[in-house]
Parts: sequence; structure tokens; C-alpha cells
Amino acid sequence: FCCRKLEEISAVAERVPLLESRIEQLLKEKSEFEIRFAAQREELEHALEESLAETLSKYKEQSDYWTGKQAALEQSLERAKAEISQHLMEKEDMKMKAKLERADLERRLTSSIDHVQMLNSQINKSRRDVECEARPRHVSKYVACRPNSRSKSTTIAKVIDANFVPIKSTFIEKALTADVYDACDGSYSNGKFFSLVCARMNLSVKASSLEIVIRRHD
Repeated sequence: FCCRKLEEISAVAERVPLLESRIEQLLKEKSEFEIRFAAQREELEHALEESLAETLSKYKEQSDYWTGKQAALEQSLERAKAEISQHLMEKEDMKMKAKLERADLERRLTSSIDHVQMLNSQINKSRRDVECEARPRHVSKYVACRPNSRSKSTTIAKVIDANFVPIKSTFIEKALTADVYDACDGSYSNGKFFSLVCARMNLSVKASSLEIVIRRHD
């Protein structure tokens, strides 16, 4: 029995160095595996960190881009609204100015027409020879013996046709006065302008005819 025990112990003792070397080898492999695992883990963490940083950078860049784009569009919209509001105000001002200018033009034109009509009505009054008679400085037999025409009614219109042509050319230059031209807003093609000009020509012709009648009586 004792011999058997000794043999078993000796067999185990012989296996101890092998077990120790195996343990050392396993410990060495474990150490190497831990080193490789740590290196791979560190490399993986570094790659993950770089990827996350790059992703965050791209996200921030895109966010800043779209934020700036939105701000620029909002500014453009505000400027467009301000320009539209300014154009509307200018349009209303132009309408008001046009209405005021039209009212002033109508007032001035009406005043000029009324003035011309008043002068026309005053000149168109029938006058007797006694009102237009001019006595000569020296009484001659021809003047003293001529028939008396005081009882006759003479109108200025009788002389207009005979003297209209020579007076018309000189009156056209005088007819374009500032008040008639301004009353028609500076437009030579305005029908009212020519109406006023013709009215003034009529007044001038009749006034000149009246002067001719007076000279003939002299």
C-alpha cells in the first residue's frame, strides 16, 4: 500500500513541471490577449470618437447653413414688404397730387373761361354812335354837312369781316398768354386751349374793330 502511494506521488510530482509550464504559457497568452484587446478597444473608441465628432461637425454646419438661409429669406421678405408698402404710399400720394392738380387746373380754367365770357359779353353790347363819336379838331364843311347818323344803331360785328384777316396774324402771337397756356396745363392739343384762344381772338378783333369805327368817325 505504501509503495503504491509513493508511486502515485512520484507520478504527480513528475507532472507538476508540465502543469507549471502549461500554466505559465496560458498566463502568457492571457496577457497577450489582454494587451491586444486593450489596443483594439482603444482603437475602436478613437475611431468612434472621430466619427461622432465628424458627424456632429457636419450636423452643426448644415444647421448653421439652413439657419442663415432662413434668416436671409426672412430679411428679403421684410424688405419686399417694406418696398411694397412704400410703393403703395407713393401711389396714393401720386393719386392725391393728381387730384389736387386737376382741381386747380379746373379752377383756373373755369376762372379764365368766366373772365373771357365776361369780357365777351361786355364787348358784344350794341353801342350807339353817340357813345363812340369822336369830334374833329376843325369843323369843315364836309364834316358839318354830312348826315347825322346818331339815330342809327351800329354794331361792331359789321366791321369784323373786313378787318379780321390783318388782325388775326398779329393776335395769334398775343393770344398765347401765360394764364391760358397754364390753364390748359401746357398742352397745345387741348380743345379748351383753342376755345380760349378763339375767344380771345374774337375779343381782340372786336376791340380793334371798335377802334377802327372810332377812327372812321373822326
